[in-house]
This record gives sequence, structure tokens and C-alpha cells, in this order.
Amino acid sequence: MKNQGNIIVLSAPSGAGKTAIYSAVIKKDKNTILSISYTTRKPRKSEKDGVHYFFTDEPNFKKMAAGGCFVEWAKVHNNLYGTPKSFVEKTIKSGKNIILEIDVQGAARIKKHYPKACLIFITVSSLSILKKRLQLRNQDSPQTIAVRMKSAQQELKAKPKFDYVVINENLNEAVNAVLTIIKSLQYRNLAD
Repeated sequence: MKNQGNIIVLSAPSGAGKTAIYSAVIKKDKNTILSISYTTRKPRKSEKDGVHYFFTDEPNFKKMAAGGCFVEWAKVHNNLYGTPKSFVEKTIKSGKNIILEIDVQGAARIKKHYPKACLIFITVSSLSILKKRLQLRNQDSPQTIAVRMKSAQQELKAKPKFDYVVINENLNEAVNAVLTIIKSLQYRNLAD
């Protein structure tokens, strides 16, 4: 009998590097894929619908949420984000691992519905590093960066609720840490 895949949640304040980490992880581990969330946020220049997110409007999103289409959904930075339930279920039943890149609110909801989900919090050693990274990526206005920094202070308070904390000072080391955590989950499954 094929083992069921695992749900791995990556949460982080904006600028901590979770996108770079999960991108490297899914390239190196062919048994791990990324879940694609729905959002009402406008796409950034580099983002494509159906690849980075499923972009939709608020009325459609709310209709989907009311219909039970999401395993979790939340309002983050004045936009709605939701994880499609059918995609998660199909992926783990096939034996593949799925990474959910979601905020700390969503991580708590996932853990409630899937107690065996592995929650990993990605962070850096200081808020000043986070702010500098947000400025360097040149994607957000100064006002948006200020909102993200305020959110980061709240998100950091959730660290104790996570199974693992990975400090992303060196991208390769952070990627290897996440890969090691994911690898260890297969042995947990064998014990069931």
C-alpha cells in the first residue's frame, strides 16, 4: 500500500524568503509539489494565473468559500487567500507531499483540520533584515512595506505554535533544513 503524502505548511513574514525556499525544495524533491492558492490580490508583474495563484474577484471567492471549496481561507493585507481542498486531498492521497505557502492564521486552521500537517515557520534574525529585503525586491510601495512590517511583528508571535523554525540567513542552508524536515516525515508515516 502506498503511503499517504504529507502536508507541509510554510509560513513567514513577507521578505523572509519562503518563495525562494519552496521553489528550491520542489526542484530538488520531485515528490513534493506546491499548492496553488486562490486570491483576490492583483497579480504582480512576474506572476501568472494558474501558476503562482488562481486570481479571482471577491464575489467569486466568497461564493467558493461558502460552498466549502477551501480547506482554509483568510484575509491578509486586505486581500482574500484560500487553499483549494480538492487539490490538497488528491495530492496527499496520491502519495505526494504538498507545500502550502500560507500565513500564520491559515497554518493554525490547517493544523486543526490535518493534525499531522507539519508547520514550518521561516524567519530571519531581525526585523531590520526583513525590511531591507522587502525594499530590495522592489515590488511594494513604502506604504505596503510599512503594513507588511507591522504584520511581521504579529506573525513572529506565532512562532511557538509551529513544529519547526528555520532561520533563513543562508538560502542553501535553509533549503537543506526544510528538505531534511520533509524527509523525516516519511519515517513518521511508516510508524502509523
